Amino acid sequence: MRVHTMLTASPNMKWASFRLLCLVTCIYELATSRAALGDVEHVEDPAADGSFRQLAIAWVSDIHLQPHYSMLAHPKERCGRRRGEPTDSPESPGGIYLEVETGPELGRAGCGSSRILFDETLNFLNGLVIQSRAAAAAGNPTTSPTASSAPKTAFTHYPLPPINTILLTGDFAHARKDVDPNYLEDALKEFTSGLFERFPQNSKSIRQGHSGASASEGIQLVLVVGNHDFPPAALLPPQRTRAEASSEKVKGRLTLVQLFVITTSICALQDACALQTFLRGMYYSTDLREEPKMRVICLNTNFYAVKLRKAAIALIQSNKHELAGEETATSLPAAGEDAAEEADPAGQFEWLEEELRSARARGQQVIICGHVMPGLTVRLNEFAYFRDNWESAYTARYRDLISAYSDVVAAQLYGHQHEGTMVVLPPRGTQAWKDAPTAGPRCNPRQPNLPTALLTIPSISPQNGNNPTMRVLVFDGVQDNHQQPQEYEERERAGAGAYALADYAQYHLPLYGFVGHSGFGRTGPAFEFESSFQDIFRPFMRCAKPSQLSLASAAKGRKCSGPTRCIDGSTALQVADALERSPFAYAEYMKHRYAGGKDVASKAASCGSLAVTEEDFIECIYQMK
Repeated sequence: MRVHTMLTASPNMKWASFRLLCLVTCIYELATSRAALGDVEHVEDPAADGSFRQLAIAWVSDIHLQPHYSMLAHPKERCGRRRGEPTDSPESPGGIYLEVETGPELGRAGCGSSRILFDETLNFLNGLVIQSRAAAAAGNPTTSPTASSAPKTAFTHYPLPPINTILLTGDFAHARKDVDPNYLEDALKEFTSGLFERFPQNSKSIRQGHSGASASEGIQLVLVVGNHDFPPAALLPPQRTRAEASSEKVKGRLTLVQLFVITTSICALQDACALQTFLRGMYYSTDLREEPKMRVICLNTNFYAVKLRKAAIALIQSNKHELAGEETATSLPAAGEDAAEEADPAGQFEWLEEELRSARARGQQVIICGHVMPGLTVRLNEFAYFRDNWESAYTARYRDLISAYSDVVAAQLYGHQHEGTMVVLPPRGTQAWKDAPTAGPRCNPRQPNLPTALLTIPSISPQNGNNPTMRVLVFDGVQDNHQQPQEYEERERAGAGAYALADYAQYHLPLYGFVGHSGFGRTGPAFEFESSFQDIFRPFMRCAKPSQLSLASAAKGRKCSGPTRCIDGSTALQVADALERSPFAYAEYMKHRYAGGKDVASKAASCGSLAVTEEDFIECIYQMK
């Protein structure tokens, strides 16, 4: 059975074509043309003079924008009104639940993101961009007069390099069962219009970088397709292996390309190869405009997800007789093509291997991005459970590829989980649980066949009880040896001119867990700096032996300073080991995992301890406001 992407414009799937068009337009307004370099030609290193360089990439995932969000709808209805429902009123079935919510107008557990939360997210992100660029222009971590108070405060807690790239790892719209197709169209319209309003994408601003009229112009947006961002029929395989220019399916796909060319404002800058692979399977790659030595590979991992494949196969089987009546025997693919599509849907693995091989030959590094990550989901809801995210054959092939090119892979970033996790991806034949106790203390050298790390991020949507979250990833460039001679050997091991994911800052909007009192002139919850990876986990990491402190130094309060900071396979092994041996590491990990959420707000917990009746509880809540 083949499960594959099909861009079709059949009448009964008109809304599906619209959604795919939105994504095509959105993503390929963002792609940049890659330099026409051969595989053996290396990309020039802009930091060859030995100056210290950093990259900052903002990361947002799983917004689940809900246009008709209702804070009075019952949470079991995912906070959305059905057709014909009356206007919200305090007597609505969901109204009683508002008393334990911190900011129901923003979002609630069980629901997607309201338009207000979406705007708050974009505004805070825009403020961070403005603040980071102003500080870089001033040459010091000063505050920008044009940034709002929340980003200024957050920047004071954690100064950032200039942010020039924003990564969004899927699920832009919030889908419910039996949803009106117009609702899905509205969600994508609101998402794209809101995103481009804050971060314009046009030829002029891209050529000028951030020297244009707006401080947020010149931002490179990189989008990944999530499982809510296309209809189920998009997993049906097109007849792409046969030249049938006259077929309705091919006409539909060509129509989408034509509409894309018409609607994009920077069609002259499009990467033809990226467009081709996106239309084939909604995956593509692009170089960072800020740093061409870094390539971002955006995968469509929905092909491999167990739940999605089962749903797609069921859809194919249910339409089997209908499809048989529409297609002629000559247009159906051969059995050999079926097997090829099953082994490598849309040819994505073959393409990924070529991308990694090309990056190595050109002296580039890559950031792998996707929506559904490989590995396991392990949780406790009503009961403890675990399950594979991908079908095992695809996980094995992905692991083999990444392990073979671990010297090229700088980071692997995924969404979908609505939680921040770190997973070790070990080479085949190794047992990570045996390596964890002895991992570290140094970062992994740039060599193949080493363990790598998979990162997921808490979502913007508080659907699973997490607090809305975003991150800014900080990549440190390896310095030239004349800058810090004592680290020459380590830099040689890491690879001259390379970047390492060194840290990330995590920002959350506290709706659940400890919320505290709104201070700094705020009247309600707002995004704020929560923590950084190094702040949380470095105390549980092993220090490099050459940097271990003497008893005298420790008594003077000096801290253990290991080698160059990094977040890689060695780090992931150490964090996993710390979770097993330290209750403090476990507590910090779980708090960080849901950005401080996953429980009722502190105010509700306090009143729950002070009141013995519902009436007392509500009175307590009002008195604490």
